[in-house]
Amino acid sequence: EGDEDDDNPCHGLLLLRTLEVFVSKGPVISESECRDVVVAANAYTQSAGGWATSRHYSVPTTDIPVRALPRVLDWFRSCCRKRLFPMLETLYGVPPRRLGVNDAFIVKYTAEAQRHLPLHTDQSALSLTIALNGSGGDDHHPSHEGGDADGPEDAVGSFEGGGTYFEQIGRPLCPCAGGLVAFPGELSHGGQPITKGVRYIIAVFLYVIEEEV
Repeated sequence: EGDEDDDNPCHGLLLLRTLEVFVSKGPVISESECRDVVVAANAYTQSAGGWATSRHYSVPTTDIPVRALPRVLDWFRSCCRKRLFPMLETLYGVPPRRLGVNDAFIVKYTAEAQRHLPLHTDQSALSLTIALNGSGGDDHHPSHEGGDADGPEDAVGSFEGGGTYFEQIGRPLCPCAGGLVAFPGELSHGGQPITKGVRYIIAVFLYVIEEEV
């Protein structure tokens, strides 16, 4: 069993600890925050002519940069400062003042179009995959709330399959909606194929500022 700390929002399974891969025990961002990001992303792409598919040359994703959505960008900056960076300090021992965001983008996977991402490494010191919706069996998934089927919850949707696959682990990690996976960018990983529905994530590439001696 893993070494868990109830005061720590993330924990590493014993299997993963030597690789410094961590998966959150529960949501790090709320259901309403997940929903707001997805709704804002879809509204933007409808007005902008669709999702981008060529921003990343080596491993293209169907995505939009967080910076394209001013309200989401403001929220994301606050989230980094108040939640994500302090969490990463606990996990990796890097003070928030030494962390910076190189890129942050909302990715959309669909069973009919881009359903997976091949194995690759990131050009980052640390990477985050933040789940904006959950699998069909995820009790934390926002669409499991009551309400109108045509409301914001329905816009978020759910999926089957999916997750972040790590080559050295040999299986995917799929956190609940609002949860995240954190890992060194140099680890080989990919997007596990989804077989049904739509999967949304925020991918974050972080750099670490070296302190002068």
